[in-house]
Amino acid sequence: MKEFFNAPSVESVAFTQNATASLNTCILGLIAPGDRVLTTEFEHNSVRRPLYRIKGIDVKKVKVNFDDAEATVKQFESALKDGAEWLVVSHASNVWGKSLPLRAVCKVAHANGARVIVDAAQSAGCLGIDIAAYGIDYLCAPGHKGMYGPQGTGFIIINGEAPKPLLAGGTGSNSLSPEQPDYPPDSLESGTLNTPAISGLRKGIEFLNSVGVEKLHVREISLARRAYFGLKSINGVVLYTSPPSERDAPVVSFNLSGRSSFETADLYDKRGICLRAGYHCAPDAHEKYGTLESGTVRLSLGAFNTAYEIDRFLEITQKILK
Repeated sequence: MKEFFNAPSVESVAFTQNATASLNTCILGLIAPGDRVLTTEFEHNSVRRPLYRIKGIDVKKVKVNFDDAEATVKQFESALKDGAEWLVVSHASNVWGKSLPLRAVCKVAHANGARVIVDAAQSAGCLGIDIAAYGIDYLCAPGHKGMYGPQGTGFIIINGEAPKPLLAGGTGSNSLSPEQPDYPPDSLESGTLNTPAISGLRKGIEFLNSVGVEKLHVREISLARRAYFGLKSINGVVLYTSPPSERDAPVVSFNLSGRSSFETADLYDKRGICLRAGYHCAPDAHEKYGTLESGTVRLSLGAFNTAYEIDRFLEITQKILK
């Protein structure tokens, strides 16, 4: 894990049960009443809800233009002029797959005295992330998505002071003290971890290293573009974003005219294709693109998908719309 993300040290990596636990630990363990926090219009509820829980903070949503990185960075620069202690942002949208220019955003944040908590749920293992080069202060991610580990795994990579722990209990260190250890990872790893699943996460990292993250991402984006342009050519399909690019996660969200996303996903399911329907726990992302009433159907691609599967998916789409 240290080498994969170029983390400061082995001790800077703390394991959790999922990305939600990681984000809650960082947000609730670092951000205090009176702080000003910048976030975006595309955050998952794992960011929105912990921030909502902290009373007395000022949260501003920065406008993001996924097709204009320079304009997005300028929006953050403008928002930072009013001061902010924290940026809490997703690297890539779990609804749309589109990503932030994270390195540049971190740079302007630090230049203005703000620290950055990154939700990498959709990007870890998919988009290359270098903690040191990007200047990320806290990276939160799950093990079961792009990292190819089992469900029930997550982690925090700490590049600064450790968050206050949400839990206190057995850590295997300082056992005679009534106080929780104040150093990571011990401070954040109370109780028995899901060791078998963490071992599985290690195998996921070994798989990614053996294939190559960049090589795998090129292939996944190629499949995502095949799906996107195939859908674009079919009457009755509604797309909302520009085509997937090399900067994005391999996700395509769409709808079929006249059908709810849930009805659409059910029609695909009956034909052997599993898609996610609804709001994907990110209501702001739907408000931005006008899909609050319908949600979207999301096609997520990975290492084991094939061009044949994409073509079959497009054939079924045409049949559904006839």
